Amino acid sequence: MQLHAESASSRLARGRHRQTEQAAIEFERVLTRISTTFAGAPWHRVYQEVELALKDVLRSNAIDQACIVEVLAGNAGAYLRHVACVPGMPRVGEQLDYAAAFPWAYARTVGRGEAVAFARIEDAPPDARTDAATMRELGVRSLLHVPLRVDGRVRFVLTAGAKRRLLAWPLRTVNRLTALGEIFAHAIARAQAVAEQARAEQEIDELRTHQWHSARVAQTAPLVASLAHELCQPLAAILNNAQAGLRFLNHRDIDVDEIRDILADIVASNKRANEVLGALRAMLRRRGTTRTTFDIADAVGDVLALVRSELMTEQIDVDLSAAPEAYVHADKTQIEQVLLNLVMNSIDAMRALEGARRLNIAVSASDKTGIVVSVKDTGRGIPADRQPKVFEAFWTTKHKGLGVGLSLCRAIVESYGGRIWCEPNVPRGAAFRFSLPCTARAEDGVAM
Repeated sequence: MQLHAESASSRLARGRHRQTEQAAIEFERVLTRISTTFAGAPWHRVYQEVELALKDVLRSNAIDQACIVEVLAGNAGAYLRHVACVPGMPRVGEQLDYAAAFPWAYARTVGRGEAVAFARIEDAPPDARTDAATMRELGVRSLLHVPLRVDGRVRFVLTAGAKRRLLAWPLRTVNRLTALGEIFAHAIARAQAVAEQARAEQEIDELRTHQWHSARVAQTAPLVASLAHELCQPLAAILNNAQAGLRFLNHRDIDVDEIRDILADIVASNKRANEVLGALRAMLRRRGTTRTTFDIADAVGDVLALVRSELMTEQIDVDLSAAPEAYVHADKTQIEQVLLNLVMNSIDAMRALEGARRLNIAVSASDKTGIVVSVKDTGRGIPADRQPKVFEAFWTTKHKGLGVGLSLCRAIVESYGGRIWCEPNVPRGAAFRFSLPCTARAEDGVAM
């Protein structure tokens, strides 16, 4: 009889040992799978993977509910962020204020970094009445709170609850849940950091776009009078040709060829006015960066059309030489902004000077240097000791200048992998050059 009892006891002990071994193997399997998942998960999928992994935690630890609570910086509160529960169990709302619902546990997990376990609601001390009431409201019979540290601070709390049966929360279970929770905590913290960096970079891009747009508006403002004059010419031509056409129509013998020529002149004048307005509209429009492949000679032509009246008023001759098919992949409006800034600087440098005033714009292309654009003038020039500073922000040689134009030019050119520099022009004036990587001809635009 005694022998039979010992045999049964041994079988029971061996059964418990096998269960313990199986539970340990299952935990190692879950730990490995979850670790591997988060090691290779992109940051934007981390939150989805946390939800899936919490369900694994439920299955492997025989619990009914698992939650991740985020502790806000400065102990400004704590809120549920991720919840998983077995089918049939009410899901806890993710807007639940953890600090208000479990003040006693919050003080110990977040304030002291201690794990808190309730095997039964009745085990809650008198100071934890609010915690016990919340457990009853949620229908939880046993509850565990595990603090999770990131960079030495409790950033998250893992809560595990049981509704269908009581759990004693042995140390082995607490340690396993802590190990899993720390994987979640570091994965979520890393995803938050990457998301915050992405938001910061987006804000910087928006600020840069706003700054570049403001600079374009500032650069275009001085041209308003010239542009008004530039528009008056085609509009006056349209009016004169239309009046001439009306006079011809009053004659009994209508010369069809003459009428055709008049209409052709009206169309040409209208196109000229549209070109001026289109160039101005492109410079003033605020939009996101759109990269296209274009011949940089087209951008030079657009800018020269924009400043044509200014060049005529200041009696500046223009020499233009452009290599064929000098294609770059960039935002055309931004490259035109660079060209406009350099051309306007050259015009200002030659304003009111005696002698020949000449603006030379050249575009060259080679496999070694890429596309190089040079803008040379016969103006006052820049002293050698000041040339290294011309691209610094808020440094200017103009009495009314802000010192932002050339610094923005450098930012734009360098954003496309190019560079910009200046040097003396012989025998007089300054020469500004910038380079951009050359590209094969293409038609598609790419929004950035």
